[in-house]
Amino acid sequence: MDYDIFISHASEDKEAVARPLARHLQQLGLRVWIDECELTLGDSLRRKIDAGLALSQYGVVGLSPAFFGKEWPNRELDGLVAREDGTGKVVLPIWHNVNASDVLRYSPLLAAKIAVSTARGIPHVATTIYSAVQHATSDSKDTYAKLVSLESESLERIRRDMLTADSSLELRRFSYELEGHLARYPHSVEARELQDQLKTALRRAERYERPPVMSAPAPMKAPGAARSNVGVGILFIGVIVVLIIVYAALRYFRVL
Repeated sequence: MDYDIFISHASEDKEAVARPLARHLQQLGLRVWIDECELTLGDSLRRKIDAGLALSQYGVVGLSPAFFGKEWPNRELDGLVAREDGTGKVVLPIWHNVNASDVLRYSPLLAAKIAVSTARGIPHVATTIYSAVQHATSDSKDTYAKLVSLESESLERIRRDMLTADSSLELRRFSYELEGHLARYPHSVEARELQDQLKTALRRAERYERPPVMSAPAPMKAPGAARSNVGVGILFIGVIVVLIIVYAALRYFRVL
Protein backbone atom coordinates (compact mmCIF):
# COMPACT_ATOMS: atom_id res chain seq x y z
CA MET A 1 0.00 0.00 0.00
CA ASP A 2 1.22 3.53 -0.85
CA TYR A 3 -0.68 5.14 2.05
CA ASP A 4 -1.51 4.09 5.59
CA ILE A 5 -4.52 6.38 5.98
CA PHE A 6 -7.14 7.88 3.67
CA ILE A 7 -9.03 10.73 5.37
CA SER A 8 -12.65 10.94 4.25
CA HIS A 9 -14.34 14.12 5.45
CA ALA A 10 -16.76 16.89 4.58
CA SER A 11 -15.18 20.12 3.43
CA GLU A 12 -16.85 21.90 6.37
CA ASP A 13 -14.71 19.78 8.72
CA LYS A 14 -11.39 20.31 6.95
CA GLU A 15 -10.10 23.14 9.12
CA ALA A 16 -11.21 21.74 12.47
CA VAL A 17 -10.61 18.02 11.91
CA ALA A 18 -9.09 16.75 8.65
CA ARG A 19 -6.13 19.09 8.25
CA PRO A 20 -4.82 18.98 11.87
CA LEU A 21 -5.46 15.23 12.03
CA ALA A 22 -3.42 14.67 8.86
CA ARG A 23 -0.59 16.74 10.29
CA HIS A 24 -0.51 14.80 13.57
CA LEU A 25 -0.63 11.43 11.79
CA GLN A 26 2.24 12.45 9.52
CA GLN A 27 4.26 13.51 12.55
CA LEU A 28 3.68 10.02 13.95
CA GLY A 29 5.20 8.57 10.78
CA LEU A 30 2.07 7.50 8.90
CA ARG A 31 1.56 8.12 5.17
CA VAL A 32 -1.66 10.07 4.75
CA TRP A 33 -3.90 10.68 1.72
CA ILE A 34 -5.88 13.91 2.03
CA ASP A 35 -7.48 15.64 -0.92
CA GLU A 36 -5.83 19.06 -0.59
CA CYS A 37 -2.37 17.42 -0.76
CA GLU A 38 -3.15 15.02 -3.59
CA LEU A 39 -5.51 16.90 -5.95
CA THR A 40 -4.03 19.41 -8.39
CA LEU A 41 -5.47 21.60 -11.14
CA GLY A 42 -7.08 19.58 -13.94
CA ASP A 43 -7.18 16.24 -12.07
CA SER A 44 -10.16 13.94 -12.37
CA LEU A 45 -11.75 14.03 -8.92
CA ARG A 46 -13.26 10.54 -9.21
CA ARG A 47 -10.07 8.91 -10.50
CA LYS A 48 -7.83 10.50 -7.89
CA ILE A 49 -10.18 9.53 -5.07
CA ASP A 50 -10.53 6.00 -6.45
CA ALA A 51 -6.73 5.69 -6.51
CA GLY A 52 -6.48 7.02 -2.95
CA LEU A 53 -9.09 4.55 -1.70
CA ALA A 54 -7.42 1.62 -3.45
CA LEU A 55 -3.89 2.51 -2.32
CA SER A 56 -4.66 3.20 1.35
CA GLN A 57 -4.62 0.52 4.01
CA TYR A 58 -7.25 2.21 6.19
CA GLY A 59 -9.91 4.86 5.75
CA VAL A 60 -10.49 7.36 8.55
CA VAL A 61 -14.09 8.53 8.21
CA GLY A 62 -14.98 11.81 9.89
CA LEU A 63 -18.66 11.31 10.75
CA SER A 64 -20.36 14.65 11.38
CA PRO A 65 -23.62 16.44 10.58
CA ALA A 66 -21.96 17.88 7.47
CA PHE A 67 -20.65 14.45 6.42
CA PHE A 68 -24.11 12.87 6.58
CA GLY A 69 -25.48 15.25 3.98
CA LYS A 70 -22.57 15.26 1.52
CA GLU A 71 -22.47 13.21 -1.70
CA TRP A 72 -18.70 12.72 -2.20
CA PRO A 73 -17.85 11.72 1.39
CA ASN A 74 -20.63 9.14 1.25
CA ARG A 75 -19.21 7.75 -1.99
CA GLU A 76 -15.83 7.48 -0.35
CA LEU A 77 -17.42 5.65 2.57
CA ASP A 78 -19.12 3.24 0.16
CA GLY A 79 -15.75 2.48 -1.44
CA LEU A 80 -14.10 1.81 1.92
CA VAL A 81 -16.95 -0.42 3.13
CA ALA A 82 -16.74 -2.39 -0.14
CA ARG A 83 -13.13 -3.28 0.74
CA GLU A 84 -14.09 -4.88 4.05
CA ASP A 85 -14.37 -8.61 3.32
CA GLY A 86 -14.65 -9.89 6.88
CA THR A 87 -10.94 -10.74 7.25
CA GLY A 88 -9.89 -7.35 8.61
CA LYS A 89 -11.03 -3.80 9.29
CA VAL A 90 -10.65 -0.93 6.85
CA VAL A 91 -12.99 1.79 8.15
CA LEU A 92 -11.78 3.69 11.23
CA PRO A 93 -14.64 6.03 12.28
CA ILE A 94 -14.21 9.24 14.21
CA TRP A 95 -17.15 11.24 15.58
CA HIS A 96 -17.21 15.01 15.30
CA ASN A 97 -20.12 16.85 16.92
CA VAL A 98 -22.30 13.70 16.80
CA ASN A 99 -23.32 11.05 19.32
CA ALA A 100 -24.27 7.38 19.16
CA SER A 101 -27.91 8.14 18.37
CA ASP A 102 -26.94 10.38 15.44
CA VAL A 103 -24.68 7.70 13.94
CA LEU A 104 -27.28 4.99 14.55
CA ARG A 105 -29.87 6.94 12.57
CA TYR A 106 -27.39 7.46 9.76
CA SER A 107 -25.95 3.91 9.62
CA PRO A 108 -26.50 1.07 12.13
CA LEU A 109 -23.44 -0.71 10.71
CA LEU A 110 -21.19 2.25 11.45
CA ALA A 111 -22.77 2.69 14.87
CA ALA A 112 -21.65 -0.86 15.73
CA LYS A 113 -17.99 0.04 15.11
CA ILE A 114 -15.80 1.36 17.91
CA ALA A 115 -15.07 5.03 17.21
CA VAL A 116 -13.04 7.84 18.73
CA SER A 117 -14.51 11.29 19.34
CA THR A 118 -12.86 14.59 18.51
CA ALA A 119 -14.25 15.84 21.81
CA ARG A 120 -11.11 14.34 23.38
CA GLY A 121 -8.87 16.40 21.13
CA ILE A 122 -7.22 15.82 17.77
CA PRO A 123 -3.89 14.61 19.30
CA HIS A 124 -5.80 11.86 21.15
CA VAL A 125 -7.64 10.91 17.94
CA ALA A 126 -4.34 10.73 16.04
CA THR A 127 -2.72 8.58 18.75
CA THR A 128 -5.70 6.20 18.79
CA ILE A 129 -5.56 5.80 15.00
CA TYR A 130 -1.79 5.24 15.12
CA SER A 131 -2.20 2.53 17.78
CA ALA A 132 -4.83 0.75 15.67
CA VAL A 133 -2.55 0.77 12.62
CA GLN A 134 0.46 -0.44 14.60
CA HIS A 135 -1.55 -3.21 16.28
CA ALA A 136 -2.78 -4.49 12.92
CA THR A 137 0.76 -4.38 11.53
CA SER A 138 2.02 -6.37 14.52
CA ASP A 139 -0.71 -8.99 14.03
CA SER A 140 0.22 -9.25 10.36
CA LYS A 141 3.88 -9.80 11.23
CA ASP A 142 2.97 -12.48 13.79
CA THR A 143 0.82 -14.26 11.20
CA TYR A 144 3.65 -14.13 8.66
CA ALA A 145 6.12 -15.50 11.22
CA LYS A 146 3.78 -18.40 11.99
CA LEU A 147 3.43 -19.19 8.27
CA VAL A 148 7.20 -19.16 7.83
CA SER A 149 7.60 -21.50 10.82
CA LEU A 150 4.98 -23.93 9.47
CA GLU A 151 6.63 -23.91 6.04
CA SER A 152 10.05 -24.63 7.55
CA GLU A 153 8.70 -27.53 9.64
CA SER A 154 6.96 -29.03 6.61
CA LEU A 155 10.10 -28.88 4.47
CA GLU A 156 12.25 -30.32 7.24
CA ARG A 157 9.91 -33.30 7.59
CA ILE A 158 9.93 -33.94 3.83
CA ARG A 159 13.74 -33.73 3.78
CA ARG A 160 14.05 -36.14 6.72
CA ASP A 161 11.64 -38.66 5.20
CA MET A 162 13.36 -38.38 1.84
CA LEU A 163 16.70 -39.39 3.36
CA THR A 164 15.20 -42.55 4.90
CA ALA A 165 13.12 -43.56 1.85
CA ASP A 166 14.03 -47.01 0.50
CA SER A 167 12.14 -47.03 -2.81
CA SER A 168 11.29 -44.83 -5.76
CA LEU A 169 7.61 -45.23 -4.86
CA GLU A 170 8.17 -43.51 -1.51
CA LEU A 171 10.23 -40.76 -3.13
CA ARG A 172 7.48 -40.17 -5.70
CA ARG A 173 4.97 -39.76 -2.87
CA PHE A 174 7.21 -37.12 -1.26
CA SER A 175 7.48 -35.44 -4.67
CA TYR A 176 3.69 -35.09 -4.85
CA GLU A 177 3.65 -33.71 -1.32
CA LEU A 178 6.33 -31.17 -2.20
CA GLU A 179 4.35 -30.05 -5.23
CA GLY A 180 1.42 -29.38 -2.93
CA HIS A 181 3.74 -27.38 -0.67
CA LEU A 182 4.92 -25.28 -3.63
CA ALA A 183 1.31 -24.63 -4.59
CA ARG A 184 0.87 -22.97 -1.18
CA TYR A 185 4.30 -21.26 -1.15
CA PRO A 186 5.20 -20.73 -4.85
CA HIS A 187 8.09 -18.36 -4.06
CA SER A 188 9.88 -20.61 -1.57
CA VAL A 189 13.53 -20.89 -2.64
CA GLU A 190 14.16 -23.64 -0.06
CA ALA A 191 11.29 -25.73 -1.46
CA ARG A 192 12.62 -25.35 -5.02
CA GLU A 193 16.07 -26.52 -3.94
CA LEU A 194 14.57 -29.51 -2.13
CA GLN A 195 12.53 -30.35 -5.23
CA ASP A 196 15.74 -30.49 -7.31
CA GLN A 197 17.36 -32.80 -4.73
CA LEU A 198 14.28 -35.01 -4.70
CA LYS A 199 14.30 -35.34 -8.49
CA THR A 200 17.96 -36.40 -8.42
CA ALA A 201 17.27 -38.98 -5.69
CA LEU A 202 14.28 -40.31 -7.63
CA ARG A 203 16.29 -40.80 -10.83
CA ARG A 204 19.02 -42.62 -8.89
CA ALA A 205 16.52 -44.90 -7.17
CA GLU A 206 14.76 -45.78 -10.44
CA ARG A 207 18.10 -46.58 -12.08
CA TYR A 208 19.09 -48.99 -9.31
CA GLU A 209 15.68 -50.66 -9.27
CA ARG A 210 15.55 -51.29 -13.04
CA PRO A 211 16.39 -55.03 -13.83
CA PRO A 212 19.38 -55.67 -16.19
CA VAL A 213 18.56 -56.34 -19.83
CA MET A 214 19.58 -59.96 -20.84
CA SER A 215 19.60 -61.55 -24.32
CA ALA A 216 17.06 -64.31 -24.85
CA PRO A 217 18.54 -67.87 -24.87
CA ALA A 218 18.46 -69.87 -28.10
CA PRO A 219 15.40 -72.12 -28.33
CA MET A 220 16.06 -75.78 -27.41
CA LYS A 221 14.71 -78.66 -29.44
CA ALA A 222 12.39 -81.02 -27.72
CA PRO A 223 13.81 -84.55 -26.98
CA GLY A 224 10.99 -86.15 -28.95
CA ALA A 225 11.88 -84.17 -32.07
CA ALA A 226 15.53 -85.33 -31.85
CA ARG A 227 14.53 -88.99 -31.60
CA SER A 228 12.21 -88.58 -34.57
CA ASN A 229 15.06 -87.22 -36.69
CA VAL A 230 17.34 -90.20 -35.79
CA GLY A 231 14.63 -92.72 -36.74
CA VAL A 232 14.11 -91.09 -40.14
CA GLY A 233 17.84 -91.29 -40.81
CA ILE A 234 18.06 -94.99 -39.95
CA LEU A 235 15.05 -95.79 -42.11
CA PHE A 236 16.57 -93.97 -45.06
CA ILE A 237 19.84 -95.90 -44.72
CA GLY A 238 17.91 -99.20 -44.52
CA VAL A 239 16.06 -98.44 -47.75
CA ILE A 240 19.34 -97.69 -49.53
CA VAL A 241 20.85 -100.98 -48.33
CA VAL A 242 17.82 -102.99 -49.52
CA LEU A 243 17.96 -101.35 -52.93
CA ILE A 244 21.64 -102.21 -53.29
CA ILE A 245 21.03 -105.91 -52.38
CA VAL A 246 18.14 -106.16 -54.85
CA TYR A 247 20.21 -104.61 -57.59
CA ALA A 248 23.12 -107.01 -56.93
CA ALA A 249 20.83 -110.07 -57.01
CA LEU A 250 19.30 -109.08 -60.30
CA ARG A 251 22.71 -108.63 -61.83
CA TYR A 252 23.79 -111.96 -60.52
CA PHE A 253 20.91 -113.78 -62.12
CA ARG A 254 21.41 -111.70 -65.27
CA VAL A 255 18.02 -110.25 -65.13
CA LEU A 256 19.41 -106.81 -65.82
